[in-house]
Amino acid sequence: MCDENPLDKNRPLGEPIHHNGDVPIGARLYNIAKLHRANFKHTQEIECLDFAISNLLKATSTITEGDTDHYLYQSDLGKWFQIRFEHLGNILDSQSAIYHLNKALDLSSTTPLNHADTLHHLGVSYQTRFERLGTLDNSLQATNYFLQAVKLTPDKDAENPSRLSSLGVSYQARFERLDDPADLDLSIRIQLEAVEKTSNTNPDKTRMLSNLSVVYISRFQRQGQIIDIDQGIQSLTQALQQTSPHNEQLQGYLTNLGLSHFLRFDRLGEMDDIDKALEYQKRALDLTPESNPDKPSRWSHLGVFCQFRFDRFGQIEDIHNAIEYQTHSVMGIQDNHIHKPKALNNLGNSYQCRFERLGQIGDINMAIKYLQQAILFSPKDDVLRAWWLNNLNRPYYSRFTHLQDVDDLNQAIDLQNEALLLTPIGYAYRPRQLEMLGTLYQERFHLLAHPKDLGAAVDSFKAAATSIGHAVTRLQACRSWAKLCMQHDLSPLKAYTRALELIPQIVWLGTTVSRRYDSLLAEVQDIAMEAAAAAIQHQQYNLALEWLEEGRSVVWNQMLQLRTPFDHLSRHDPNLANQFQKVAEGLEKASGLSQDPERELIAGVSMEQSSQEHRRLAEEWDRLLNDIRSIPSLRSFLKPKNFGELLSSTMTGVVVVINVHRNHCDALALLPGSRDVMHIPLSSLSYNTLINTRDRLVRNTRIGGRGSRRPILNEDRSSDPLESILNMLWIDVVRPVLDSLGYLVSRGSMIALPHVTWCPTGPLTVLPLHAAGYYDRPLASACDFVISSYSPAISALLPLDRPPSKFQGLLAVGEAAAKTNSPLPGTVAEIEKLEQQAHEVAFTRLDEQQATCAAVLDRIEHCSWIHLACHASQNVADPTASALQLHDGPLRLATIAGRSLKHAEFAFLSACETAAGVEALPDEAVHLAAGMMMAGYRSVVATMWSINDQDAPIVAEKLYARLLEGGNPQSHKAAMALHEAVASLRNTVGDDEFERWVPYIHVRYALDYSTWP
Repeated sequence: MCDENPLDKNRPLGEPIHHNGDVPIGARLYNIAKLHRANFKHTQEIECLDFAISNLLKATSTITEGDTDHYLYQSDLGKWFQIRFEHLGNILDSQSAIYHLNKALDLSSTTPLNHADTLHHLGVSYQTRFERLGTLDNSLQATNYFLQAVKLTPDKDAENPSRLSSLGVSYQARFERLDDPADLDLSIRIQLEAVEKTSNTNPDKTRMLSNLSVVYISRFQRQGQIIDIDQGIQSLTQALQQTSPHNEQLQGYLTNLGLSHFLRFDRLGEMDDIDKALEYQKRALDLTPESNPDKPSRWSHLGVFCQFRFDRFGQIEDIHNAIEYQTHSVMGIQDNHIHKPKALNNLGNSYQCRFERLGQIGDINMAIKYLQQAILFSPKDDVLRAWWLNNLNRPYYSRFTHLQDVDDLNQAIDLQNEALLLTPIGYAYRPRQLEMLGTLYQERFHLLAHPKDLGAAVDSFKAAATSIGHAVTRLQACRSWAKLCMQHDLSPLKAYTRALELIPQIVWLGTTVSRRYDSLLAEVQDIAMEAAAAAIQHQQYNLALEWLEEGRSVVWNQMLQLRTPFDHLSRHDPNLANQFQKVAEGLEKASGLSQDPERELIAGVSMEQSSQEHRRLAEEWDRLLNDIRSIPSLRSFLKPKNFGELLSSTMTGVVVVINVHRNHCDALALLPGSRDVMHIPLSSLSYNTLINTRDRLVRNTRIGGRGSRRPILNEDRSSDPLESILNMLWIDVVRPVLDSLGYLVSRGSMIALPHVTWCPTGPLTVLPLHAAGYYDRPLASACDFVISSYSPAISALLPLDRPPSKFQGLLAVGEAAAKTNSPLPGTVAEIEKLEQQAHEVAFTRLDEQQATCAAVLDRIEHCSWIHLACHASQNVADPTASALQLHDGPLRLATIAGRSLKHAEFAFLSACETAAGVEALPDEAVHLAAGMMMAGYRSVVATMWSINDQDAPIVAEKLYARLLEGGNPQSHKAAMALHEAVASLRNTVGDDEFERWVPYIHVRYALDYSTWP
C-alpha cells in the first residue's frame, strides 16, 4: 500500500496540506511527488505512481509565469505519464505525456541539454504510441524527435549512446511498417554504435543490447541469414547476464530471448531452442503483472511456441495449451492495439493445426473466424497483412479437402494470390507462399481439369524452388514440381536438378552430425532415388548415376570433403589453401560434438557459444568455397563428381549401382573400358517386396553381440527365412545383373572370378547380395560367378591422389572377458592364429587388460592394418554412438571417424553388426565399417549381423594366409581373400548354415588394385 503523504505520516488521510512558510507549496508537493515516484520504482505498485502524478499536477498548478521550476515540472509530468502508459496501456496517459512534454519543449528552447532531453522523451512517447496503435505518423514523429535529440547531444555526452539507441529503435519500427531495407541496415549501424559507445558498467547497456538484438531478429525474419539470429541471441544473452532479477526490463529481455530461440528452432530444428523458448517465455509471463499491457502478447507468444512444438513432435497437449494461451491473449488485448491482429492470427493458426490432427470441423470454422478477424483489424498498409492472408487460405483449403466445396478452394487461391501481391520479392517466406499456391492450383486442376491451372501450378512450384528462402520449403516445391511434370508427360529433370542442389543447405555443415542425420530423415529421405528413377525413365542413365552420387551418403561425403588433400589449391594459392584447411579442421572438430549437456563444460565454452562458432565456420567454408570456385581452373572444386570422373571407379572391375524406388527398380552398371552405362531393368523386383524382405531379415538374424550359436531360425530348413531371402535376391536382382554382364559362366578357378562392387540403395543396402542364390544345386549363386565387394558410393572407389604408404605393421586387438557382454573365448584362438600368420611382419598384440580405448587409439596411429576381435554395438537412436566394446568401455564410431590416420590401409572388424546400417537411414554410411573408412582405411572386412564366436578364427586364419602370403602384405587382395575364407567356413559348417557364413562382407574405399590377379 502506497502512503499518500510520505512526508507527514501523522497527518490524517485526505487532510489538506498547509503552506510551510519556509518551503513553497509547489516545491513541497513536488518533493512528495518525487518520493512517490521513488516508491513506485522500488515497489512497482501503480498506486504510488498515481500519487506521484497527482501531486505533481497540483504542484504544476501553483507555478507562475517565468518560474524556473516550470520546465522541470512539465518535463517530469510528461515522463511519468509515459511510464504509466507503458504499464497500463491507457491511451489517455500517452496523450497527457505528449501534451506536457511539448510544454516542456517550449520552455527548454534556450537550454540545449534540456531541449535534447525533452526531444528524446517526446520521441519515446510517439514511439510507444506507434507500437500500441500502429499509426505511421506516430513512427515518423518519433524518428524526427530522436534525430533532433541526437543532433543536439555531443558525442562525449553520457546520454549520446542512449539517444542513438532510441533512434535505432525508431528506424527498426519504421522498417516493420514500410518494409524499406535501408531503414533496417541504418538501424543496425546506429545500434552497434550505441553499444560500442557504452561501457559495460553503464546500467543502460542492457537496454541497448536488447534493442540491438531486436534489429537482428527483424533482419533474420526478412532475409533468413542464420548469423543474424545468432547475434540477436548473443546480444540478449549478454543483456540478461547483466540484468538484476528485480529490474523491470527483465521481462522484456526474456520475451525477446524466447522469441529468438523459437525463430532459430523454426529454421534449424534444434530441440534445445524450443525448450529454451518456452522456458524464457514462461519466466517472462511470471514476471509480468496482470495490469501490464504487454501480458496478452506474451501469452500469445507462448501459445505459438507450443503450437510449433506440436507441429514438430505431435504431443496433443501442446496444441490444447496453445489454444488456451492464445484465447487468453485475444480476450485480454484491446481492439485498437497493434498486436490484436497478430493475436487473432496465432489463435486461428492453432485451431487450424488441431483440425489437421483431430479432424473436427468446428476447429476449422474457428480458424477461419479468427483469421478473418485478424485481417479486419489490420491496417490496409500493414506489411504483415500478406502473412495474415497467407494463413487464412490454409483453413479454407483444409475445409475444401474435408467437405469438397469448390468455393473454399477458390477462396484459398484468391487469398494466396492477394498475399503474394503484397509480399516483396526476396522475403524469406515467399517460397512458402508460392509452394502453397502451386498446391492449390494443382488441386483445382485435378478437380476441374482446366489447363491454365496446370500451368499455374507448375509455374508456382518452379518459382518457389528458385526463389530466395528456406531450403526445406524449396525442396518440397521441387518435388511437387517434378511429380506434377511426371504425371503430365513433362520433363522433371530441371526440378530434380534444383532439388539435389539444395541438399547441402538442408543437411548443413553448420550443424552437428546427429542433427544432419535428423534433417536427412525428416526432409531429404529418398530424393536421390526418386530423381534417379525419373532420369532412368527418361533414359538419362549418366545423370541418374550423378544424382545417386550427389544425394546419397551425404554426411559421409561431407566428412570426407573436410579431409580432402588440398594440394591443387595449395599450388594455385597457398594462403587460400591454408585458410580453407583451418576451417575444415575446425568444422570436423565441431561436427563431432554430440547432443550431450556436458558439452557446456568443454573448455569452459557454453553450448550456445560453441554452436554459434560452428555455424560461423560453416559460413566461412561456404564463402571460401565460392572464392575458390571463382578461379577458372578450380570451378569444379569439391563439387559432386560428374559422369566422366565416375568412370575411373571401374579400374578393378564392374561397379553395379541398384536404384530402388516405388515406381521401378533398375541396375546401372559401369564396365571397365566402357564410357556407357549398362541399364538393367529389374522388372520382377518391387519396393514393397524389399521392405518386407528387409524386415524378415532383421527379425530372423541374431542381433545383439558376438557369442555362441543359439537357435533363432526355424528348425525346419525348408522354411528357413534366410534361405528364401537369398533365393529371392538371386532371382530378382543378382542373376539378371550377372546375366546381362555375361558373367553366368563357370570359370573353374576361384582366382579367375571377376570382381563386382555393389552399390545398393534403400532397403537393399541391408540385404546380402554377395550371397544371393540357391545352395541346393550347382552354379546357382553369386559366390559361384563373382567375387563381391560393397561401397557406399561410386566416388568412394575413385583413386586417391596420395599413393599407399609403406606397410607399418598389423595391430591385433582382442577382448575375451567382456565385462558387460557374454565371454568370447574364440577371440583368444583368433588372435593366436593371426599372430602365427603374421610372423614375418611387424605385429602388435593388445588383448584383455591391454585392450583399452586409449591404447588402441594410440597404436592405430602407427599401424597400417588393424584386426579387432570383440563385441560391438549398433546404436539406432544415435548412429555415431555405435561402438566396439573394449576392455575399459566402448570405442565410439564418432571417435574412430574423428581420426585421420596417414598409415591406415586395411581393417578387419571381427565383431557383430559392424556393417549393419540404420534402417531409417539406409543410404547413409553410418556403420562401424564406414567409420573406419572415414578414418582412412581403404579396405574393411565387416559383418552384417552377429557372428559365431567359434567361426571367427576359421575366417581370420584363412583370410590372413592369403593377405600375408610369402610375408608380403597385400591388402588389395582382401575381397578375394574373404571369398576364399568364407568358402572354407562353408565347407566346415555346411552351405545351409547361412546365418554363420553370410554376414561377412568386404567394403571398398579408394583401393589400389593395380596388382589384382
